[in-house]
Amino acid sequence: MKTAPLPENEAARLEALRDFAVLDTPPEPAFDDITTLAAQICKCPMALVSLVDADRQWFKSRRGLDAAETSRDVAFCAHAILNPEEVMVVPDTHKDERFAGNSLVTHEPKLRFYAGAPLVTESGEALGTVCVLDRAPGELNSGEIKALQALARQTMAQLESRRTDITLLRTELEEARCQIKALEGRIALQEKIQKALRMEHSFREAVIERAAEGVCVCHSIPEYPFVRFSVWNQRMTEITGYTMDEINRRGWYQTVYPDAHVQEMAVERMNRMREGNDLRHERWEITCADGSKRVVRISTSLLISANDFQHVLALMYDCTEEETLKQEAKFGRIDALTGVGTRRAFREETSLLLRLASRTGTPSALGFLDLDDLKVLNDTMGHAEGDRVLACLGATLAEWTRSTDVVGRLGGDEFGVFLPETDGASAKIFFDRFHKRLLDVIRDHDWPIGASVGVAIFPSAPPSDSDALKYADSLMYRAKKNGKNRVIYAEFSGDEDNIEHASRHGLPSKTP
Repeated sequence: MKTAPLPENEAARLEALRDFAVLDTPPEPAFDDITTLAAQICKCPMALVSLVDADRQWFKSRRGLDAAETSRDVAFCAHAILNPEEVMVVPDTHKDERFAGNSLVTHEPKLRFYAGAPLVTESGEALGTVCVLDRAPGELNSGEIKALQALARQTMAQLESRRTDITLLRTELEEARCQIKALEGRIALQEKIQKALRMEHSFREAVIERAAEGVCVCHSIPEYPFVRFSVWNQRMTEITGYTMDEINRRGWYQTVYPDAHVQEMAVERMNRMREGNDLRHERWEITCADGSKRVVRISTSLLISANDFQHVLALMYDCTEEETLKQEAKFGRIDALTGVGTRRAFREETSLLLRLASRTGTPSALGFLDLDDLKVLNDTMGHAEGDRVLACLGATLAEWTRSTDVVGRLGGDEFGVFLPETDGASAKIFFDRFHKRLLDVIRDHDWPIGASVGVAIFPSAPPSDSDALKYADSLMYRAKKNGKNRVIYAEFSGDEDNIEHASRHGLPSKTP
């Protein structure tokens, strides 16, 4: 047997293959139709759409053959791609020195005949072949060869169309990221405005320039309600829900600060203001007339009238919406320690991809990973070493996942991996390999930990990303209950009550 040499353009060829993002994706009818036609036209029991990776050949579609892939060393197609313009025909493998000793010839499936038409990109890279195979020697006539070449061109057209769909998906994700960036820009603008407002100290400038803020003037009185207002603009009514007459009757402290402890703080603050200690954009939470809570910033100045009577001028700015926006976007999209997405980023992108899967009817899979005994490691080796474990896990996830996959840190030592356009068989291949690689890394560092993984398979999109996470989480707990450091698989049934039960009790909603 002779192993095929690498093409001269191997680096460019592999880059082109990665760009199509097709490796390890589930079967698709369009490609299965091609292998069906190839087998019928060429009168062969076996037909493949084969893609030659760096160290393997992987079958996007296969007819008459059980294996999903083989090593590149024994791949007939590795020879076929060396001449992209020609159909390679091997009439009898026993008489061809390249293949006579090949394990695919000497053992099952005991191939005797092969013909493969290369899959060639517009720039000339041969990605693989459309090929037919038989257990008996054979030949193709000129018409069958031309038909096989036509099927190869049709396969490339399908791959190009598929890549266009992926590009559209990436565009949607980028638009979502732009919306988040715009939100962050609004927050930055609000902060800039607030900074400019804080530079204003003059009462006259405040009345003129801050008319949109609440403006009031009050003074102390010896009897209930201890504070009386003489100025109260419309904005104060809009913020609190009370008119000046209502607030004077009900009492400022007693109405907007119903908590007794907060009332004491407000009274003490008023006494300090009477001594000349003004507020400067101090944050307070008030209760409004409708019972809602609002966050305000209050600035005050002590005014002395001609008869030495003290008044307090107060400016109130309603920053409830601003604080809500800050709270929504204060966390970054990337987890600083692990380098993968934050929980929020993972949920948003997974939700978007599930909506797309619901429209297209494509399968997907979600893995929920939890490190076993990380607390023991932290206690014995220190939290710095624990951080090294998490950072190493993040790097391993980034190395093993595709650009179209979504990875996120869901909690302290919990991670999520969402694989779009992935069926159960492909998901099992990925997570089995990833788990093995992760355990190799753990052993290399002598870390006394393991990893439990629950993998939920979705032939069709679940109702929401929340349902998907709950189901995968329940499978992860099943893995822990069964002895830890293992991967549990199950297909999603769509039973929401079962999901809730599984999530609460750590039991699988379906026996894998």
